Amino acid sequence: MDCREAQSLIIPFIEEQLEMEQLNAFLNHVTTCNDCNDELEVYYIALSGTKQLDNDENVVSDFKSDLGKFLANNFKKISQRKKKHLRKKLFLFFGTIILLCIVLFFLF
Repeated sequence: MDCREAQSLIIPFIEEQLEMEQLNAFLNHVTTCNDCNDELEVYYIALSGTKQLDNDENVVSDFKSDLGKFLANNFKKISQRKKKHLRKKLFLFFGTIILLCIVLFFLF
């Protein structure tokens, strides 16, 4: 993912509208690109602050920490999705092996 694509995904990321593949690529890019990370921080502060003011909430004073937690939660979401996908593959693999063993047992 290049900077232009990452920057076009900042608002959908903040609004949690990215698909898992996009989310993974976006996070990998913004954690390694200082320019995009800075851009994300600016948008996050602006959008989160505005949302909090609109909802008459107390405005978070440490947006950087709040963004860090938001990023960590999204990395966790990706990790959980990968684990779930791996479990599904393992289940199918071992299910196939067991079925094959049963079929071979009855054939011989």
